[in-house]
Amino acid sequence: NIQGLALHQGVLYAWDVFLGLMIVDQTTGLATDPFPGVGGPPYQQSLWSHPDGRLLLGGRDSSGQDQLFSVSVSTGVASLIGNMTGIVDVRGIEPLNGFSVPQGQGCNGVHGQVVLTVSGSLQAGGSLLSTSTNHAPNVLGAMVFGFSTTSYQGQPLPLLLDPQFGTSNCRLYTTIHLSAIAITGATAPAQLQYGFPLPAGTAGMRFSLQHACFEPVPGNLSWSNAVTVQIP
Repeated sequence: NIQGLALHQGVLYAWDVFLGLMIVDQTTGLATDPFPGVGGPPYQQSLWSHPDGRLLLGGRDSSGQDQLFSVSVSTGVASLIGNMTGIVDVRGIEPLNGFSVPQGQGCNGVHGQVVLTVSGSLQAGGSLLSTSTNHAPNVLGAMVFGFSTTSYQGQPLPLLLDPQFGTSNCRLYTTIHLSAIAITGATAPAQLQYGFPLPAGTAGMRFSLQHACFEPVPGNLSWSNAVTVQIP
């Protein structure tokens, strides 16, 4: 009776119209019930991973009323957000556009806390621009690109980098699968920017970005927060 699927924070969740929240093994396809004592509102058919961190559930109840819920992935309990009026028998909820969500906090560059933002057309066929702030001018930096924000090389993320590099309150928030080099701007406080296209093959992809910059701060290295990007 599984009617809805959503990849949420790296876990593939399903909604069974009677059993409630399920977890699906992405390798074997096996669905298990993590909360066997918790069912949920019956007949709901749509799951959606919201960029603010919520797992949303929607559909039509037994009386014919379309409703929207927020589902706790810690307890399996679905809490009613409200009724959807003027809609008949919802069967799917999906984001129309891509989104980006910041994670954590950057440590200091020469001119203050480093903040990473992402802009552009976050859709397959568009392009993305990552920008971090408060760097020294004309210095080397890098953008790192990863697919997980939970663990890296056997260690949980975020990972405090200070013991290894002598930095001050700097953390790694994402795995490092790829990296790209860039130079900060010439005017202080400088920005580090890196732009790249999003080919058609990136549709449905979720990844995270983080910037690092070699500048005169503790450990000679600053790190930004991370930004997780979802391409629809």
